[in-house]
Amino acid sequence: MPRVIVFDTNAYQHLPAGKLDELVATERRDGITAFADTWVLGELLVKLADPDNRPHARAALKKLYYHCGGPEAPRLIIDCEDQICRLLLGKSPDGYAAARASLGLLLERVVRSGDDDPLSELMGEINDLAGHFQKVETQRAELMFNGVVRAAVPTADSWDALARDAEKRTLVLGLLDRGEIFLALIRSEIRRAHEALGMAVPVPIPRAMEEVLIKAFPYPFHFECEMIRRVVERGWSVEAAGRRNAIWDAQIAFNAGQTVQGAGTVTLVTNENLFHEVAVKINQPGLERPHDYLRARGIAA
Repeated sequence: MPRVIVFDTNAYQHLPAGKLDELVATERRDGITAFADTWVLGELLVKLADPDNRPHARAALKKLYYHCGGPEAPRLIIDCEDQICRLLLGKSPDGYAAARASLGLLLERVVRSGDDDPLSELMGEINDLAGHFQKVETQRAELMFNGVVRAAVPTADSWDALARDAEKRTLVLGLLDRGEIFLALIRSEIRRAHEALGMAVPVPIPRAMEEVLIKAFPYPFHFECEMIRRVVERGWSVEAAGRRNAIWDAQIAFNAGQTVQGAGTVTLVTNENLFHEVAVKINQPGLERPHDYLRARGIAA
């Protein structure tokens, strides 16, 4: 049975470079095709902007490149927003394919550089990408703070406002438990897909469209609901340095259990506990931890 594998950022950062050739060979033997997630690729490219992180980011990018098809054109999986637009409305937003191609070209230029190359001629593009990622992180964090914390506690000025207010906390947890927030997230993606394509958003949102996303992508929406639950119960701040990655994790979660036409079903390889906790909770297939995945290929981690 053909399979597709997608590694998250940390899986590439911690993959021993000396195991890469063996990994590629055993995947070929086992009928597995590796694809790169565009958010993972973007995260690693952004890390190049920091001179201290640059050697580690360059090493991880080289592993991603050769794992996912280099020196031929690297295989990039279609990002989640594009997938939703195609699924719901039958077409891709302008510029998405070109953006993936640009990321692929930037990756190739980095991979061909020497280890002592400061990448000066690429820093303009890398800094632009870093600025875009920072903007998206800030917007998504503000959306969660305003849409969850301040929606329940209008005077809130910190992420733990709900965690400290027992009555409001119980109210929001009830919305989560009844699936109302899950459905609200589904509807927000339907609106975003229409807006991305320059189409009028239907009012009310058609139930048929909701059902399509519920059937196709239950896992990432449950993943985001679990993030919200931790904001409510524990005062999680997704603005905090250690949790900003959760914003991208919610996008990467769209890969688990999906199908790439002609290549097979996707398994997401990650060691991040939240991915696996949510998968167990809803019985979601298509996730493995890196050491288990390597061991299944006969490779000692």
